[in-house]
Amino acid sequence: MANKLQKNKSLSFLQAIKSLSRDSLSPIYFIYGEERYLQDELIQKILELAVDATTREFNLDIFYANEIDVEKTINISRSYPLIADKRVVVIKDIHFFKANAIKQLDNYLANPSHSTCLILTYPK
Repeated sequence: MANKLQKNKSLSFLQAIKSLSRDSLSPIYFIYGEERYLQDELIQKILELAVDATTREFNLDIFYANEIDVEKTINISRSYPLIADKRVVVIKDIHFFKANAIKQLDNYLANPSHSTCLILTYPK
């Protein structure tokens, strides 16, 4: 269900939920699977740990890959959080990105911002 890219390890939904903690959030999460509900539950859990509810308005961005330019999402991912330690950027349905966009995203993934949790979703 979820994959922490830095560890390159695939986890089931329950394993992913159990592995999450505020002190060890990864800068990148790749969440894939057929169950949208489970994807959304895992995203919600990461949000609860990463961004306080009072600062989510400033530190949470959710995009759909077919509606956004990848460069914009990368720029937002590189920006610093406001009045918080972390920001969360969610890009849903990354299978809609063209090869050029995937290459730009790959460059970000090689050197992600550690003040951002970038969450990518992909339906299996």
